[in-house]
Amino acid sequence: MKKYTLAIFVLLVIIAGNLNAQNITISMVGGGLYGGYYNGDGMPGYKTTINTPYDVCLDAAHNMYFTDQGNAKIRMVSAKTGIVSTVAGGGTSTVDGIPATSASINPYYMCIDAAGNIYFSSAGVIRKVRASTGIITTIAGTGALGYSGDAGLATTAKIWGESGICIDAVGNVYIADCGNNRIRKVNAVTGIITTIAGTGTAGYSGDGGPALAAELSGPIAICVNASGNVFFSDQGGTYIREVNAATGNISLIAGNGSMASGDGGAATSAGVGNIYGICVDGFGDIYINDISCACRKINMSTGIITTVAGSDAIDGYNGEGTNSLLTWFNFPHGVYVDGTGNIYIADQENNRIRKAIQLTSGPLLAYGKGQYIYPCSGVPLTVNNLLAIGNMNIGQVETWTVISAPANGTLIGFPYTMLSKGTDSLAIPSGLSYKSSTGYLGADSFRVRVSNGMLSDTMTIYVSVNTTSAIAITSPSSVCTGEGISLTAMVFGGTWTVTNSNAYISSGELIGYSNGLDTIIYSVPDECAATSVVTVNVSPNAGTIYGISDVCIGALTTLTDPISGGHGVQIPPLYLSMPQQELLQVYLPVRRISFIL
Repeated sequence: MKKYTLAIFVLLVIIAGNLNAQNITISMVGGGLYGGYYNGDGMPGYKTTINTPYDVCLDAAHNMYFTDQGNAKIRMVSAKTGIVSTVAGGGTSTVDGIPATSASINPYYMCIDAAGNIYFSSAGVIRKVRASTGIITTIAGTGALGYSGDAGLATTAKIWGESGICIDAVGNVYIADCGNNRIRKVNAVTGIITTIAGTGTAGYSGDGGPALAAELSGPIAICVNASGNVFFSDQGGTYIREVNAATGNISLIAGNGSMASGDGGAATSAGVGNIYGICVDGFGDIYINDISCACRKINMSTGIITTVAGSDAIDGYNGEGTNSLLTWFNFPHGVYVDGTGNIYIADQENNRIRKAIQLTSGPLLAYGKGQYIYPCSGVPLTVNNLLAIGNMNIGQVETWTVISAPANGTLIGFPYTMLSKGTDSLAIPSGLSYKSSTGYLGADSFRVRVSNGMLSDTMTIYVSVNTTSAIAITSPSSVCTGEGISLTAMVFGGTWTVTNSNAYISSGELIGYSNGLDTIIYSVPDECAATSVVTVNVSPNAGTIYGISDVCIGALTTLTDPISGGHGVQIPPLYLSMPQQELLQVYLPVRRISFIL
């Protein structure tokens, strides 16, 4: 991937100065730089950490699914509440006919049919999770490498590689059989697998003729439009090609064999290097994720290609709520576009699922129609970020009001008014919070509307009031003066503070200063704080070391100390490469003695 200097980035900002992409990008799931591991289900996406997400898609109810590849799971974000759950993976068995959550999987690409059934590729097989039962089965592949099985049952065929998959309107499944240089189809009715493009020989040939006579090389990402035409990335992702459902012919849609280039011109003349994500929207236009870190759109009516999110010059992460043309991605893979033009991206090396929100002339709540919070009993919890909005027009007066009050708590700061920020950034209110009734534990909820006087959007915030914070600190309970200990918390991204002057803390590393107790506080935005008490003790006297100060090479000597419980440390290790002298330092907790050998 390309890295450029700050000067080039400034130039890109100038070029993108008109910000003609009417999208603002946020993270729907993932701890980003703090991600790369699994911190559990049952919490909203903004608290959930994920590991190298590979693909993303939505079902008919707008629930979002993604392959959490590094954690070997498929997970879902509820459209109603924003809560994350696992729908497949996490088990130990590889057999069929069991609950998907009891299965061991290795998921890459995925898709969902009209009935909500989930299909995904996993180590040489294509598997299905039935929506009505949650049971997992294999529909194609044996798990063995190689090629076999055309015109036979798909479950006896060999497929090879991290295969992209998609499904058409009648349930036929299409597979980018990467290692076999073929595009294959599993018939929804018969379960028979056939090749629809590629000879199996790696290469590039055949445009304008029968797809079965064409050479492909490493097809990866794949999608199908409403007419049944299949689009896929070829030659390791540097071309986009189409198989026409009516004629069976293959043609070039985008790419000239080079890396990303050619925005604003014909897609067939542009570089589209390394495409690992592709999808089609409701208008038939194609979206691709270039791992050079741009999401691009091919207008199928004009053949013109443009960037709609990210930059092909910079990879990394530069925060939330910026115009999508100024957003940085890092090795983006799967991409999905919903019915209103919102773009979802599996931002793999940022460990996030990102959403480029399609703005309108009215306020849009960036985080959807519902979210969950976990306040501590009687402690105010801010909800500012959850109520952030986007609006295509700058300077409109937006007002947040309560339309359904909580039954067991109070809301602070409503109504609230501020101006919208257009395509530049989100408008985030301040001073808005929820506080439960004193001593109350349990569920609560409230609804908020934001309106510009003509258009509005609403959100329901669900509440689960706790006695303690969900971000409990784990650490030793004591430390000696002048020594240090490490403290950790379940949720990353917070701030460490101490209430007294007996200790100093930075990034979870605590050093004892003087005798006494110190209360450690760990605060996370939109979360009640966690506390822990640490006792700072006087360091014990290590006593006096007794023993001779000289010893010959190969000889033994005994050192003693009247204070028990210590240990000696040799620093640095003793190397006998020098025949004459070597310095040996033996440490006890406080004192040390040196020997000349």
